[in-house]
Amino acid sequence: IFIFTNFINTLTVLDHRSGLGEIFKFFLIQGKNKFNEFIKNIDYLLNYNVEILIIYLKKSLLFKKSIIEKDEFDNDLRKSLNFGHTYGHALESVSNFVVPHGIAVVLGIMMANYFSFLIECLSNQNLKLINNHIKKIIPNSLILKKEWFNSNKLIQIMKEDKKCFNNSISLIILNDNFTVKIKNNIDLELIIQGINLFQKEYFN
Repeated sequence: IFIFTNFINTLTVLDHRSGLGEIFKFFLIQGKNKFNEFIKNIDYLLNYNVEILIIYLKKSLLFKKSIIEKDEFDNDLRKSLNFGHTYGHALESVSNFVVPHGIAVVLGIMMANYFSFLIECLSNQNLKLINNHIKKIIPNSLILKKEWFNSNKLIQIMKEDKKCFNNSISLIILNDNFTVKIKNNIDLELIIQGINLFQKEYFN
């Protein structure tokens, strides 16, 4: 993989934050220490510090490479990389793909975290810690519209996600030790509650 670093300085704010969203996800699912490593330099990353960005970009690619090498055919471990994607793909669709993929995924992580909180897999303390940094990367002043987060619309599209079967929604969720697991046969009412909690915090 060749990375032309001068290209970083040409990115729009949306594309820059979209890319940071993917990096954020990789560090988050590697555990609390890696998450702390990311937030330690979050201001440099937000301000286009190319030297710091290259370091985090390389670490992200090496992590993804290690996962793919262990699970080439997406049977188990590699599914962890789909964290936030079930919500994220739905958000992309509802917004008619105005929301870039990385931004959709990070906001999907935020919504998934509310679900984890509701089923007591994620503490309120860690929920706030993670979500506060997500809001720093993706402030609601970007291009987001509240109507894109209508729970009924999102759930309908989530049911059609390629990773869901028999009209049943499966999610990758975060635990308090900052590892992820698959949760099947999700209670739709809990998803609705989680999306409503997301709306209340994110748009206020």
